[in-house]
Amino acid sequence: KSISYQELVNIKTNNDNNDIRSYFSVKINGYYVKITYDALRVAIHQYESTYNNRILDLENDIIIGAGYQYENEKTYKDKNDNIRKEGEIDRFTLLLVNKYGIFCESSYEVKCFDIIMDYIMNGKLYQEVKFYKPYSFTKNAYGDAEWLEDGIITVKGCKKVGIVEVFGMMGNEEYQEKTRLKEQYAKENEDKFVFLTWKPQTESEEDLLNRLVRCIADIRKSAYA
Repeated sequence: KSISYQELVNIKTNNDNNDIRSYFSVKINGYYVKITYDALRVAIHQYESTYNNRILDLENDIIIGAGYQYENEKTYKDKNDNIRKEGEIDRFTLLLVNKYGIFCESSYEVKCFDIIMDYIMNGKLYQEVKFYKPYSFTKNAYGDAEWLEDGIITVKGCKKVGIVEVFGMMGNEEYQEKTRLKEQYAKENEDKFVFLTWKPQTESEEDLLNRLVRCIADIRKSAYA
């Protein structure tokens, strides 16, 4: 059992005047988790600021809550009669994920990553084709630039790597310049990478799917002898 985002918003709204150290308890999977109201306020503010390019879908969004729990000396028995220490979470964040549990930085990434993973899973390509979102500069597709790829596609036995980029903020001049530089870098490094880009404001999901098919086909051309 989980708690919905709307329930968290309601808890925050109904307790905005509570002391920052007071907390509420949530029962998840048989365990009680204490979260301070202040941590919840900060988490909701950060979440809605991060995804302010969309109308929040409170019914269908999949969100993971993560935080640090500080334990005290009090104990209790959980549903399996295990002794657990009580504690409270006072650092808390909310992360948007797609239906496969991949962290997403925007609603556009949710849609893009769903399409990619649906194609891999429904086509039973998962033994050969892998997709993931990098958390560090593992492939370093952009040289010395401090940019992380939005996503990475690898094909077993192939030299080239697929780089996925979702360009969703095309109304922002600084973002447009970064997009231009990334596209220029892609052209200069076609011997190493296959770039899969999607501009969801002007391009369809069908466009993305067709490019995905070509991307995987192009990666396969670099198979080791």
